[in-house]
Amino acid sequence: MCKHFAICFAILLTTLGFALDPIGSELPNGLTSNPANAVLNIEDSPIFLFAQGRSLSIRNLTATPMKSYSLGCARIEKGKVRLIRRFPANLIEIPPRGELSSAGVHLPPDEVLTCQDLQARLIPVQAVPKAGDTWKLSPKSKISIQ
Repeated sequence: MCKHFAICFAILLTTLGFALDPIGSELPNGLTSNPANAVLNIEDSPIFLFAQGRSLSIRNLTATPMKSYSLGCARIEKGKVRLIRRFPANLIEIPPRGELSSAGVHLPPDEVLTCQDLQARLIPVQAVPKAGDTWKLSPKSKISIQ
């Protein structure tokens, strides 16, 4: 059940094929109907998230395969990233400089919808390469402006 009428209504309209304000109408917590605002990226993260239309893509920025990754929901509070929810690890390998996408799905991924219900954005929480050190979101993590 959707707890935030504005978000649910915006999702319903786009699901039915209605266009929203092209500039991006304001939703709670600074979110907009613009899918690019559904994600936050971290400067030192080896994975990069991007939303386009109703799809979510996860790009491996390194020359090493990622054997798993975790995502979560976060808000920016007082200039810092505050993790609200952590999702279970995805044991899906992402090839070096490769990408995973949900492009074939007709609705936004469940993680994006859950974060929107929480008035938060999807964020990388952990990335585990086949070789090397595991990257984790930390209190000192900085938001990427890309």
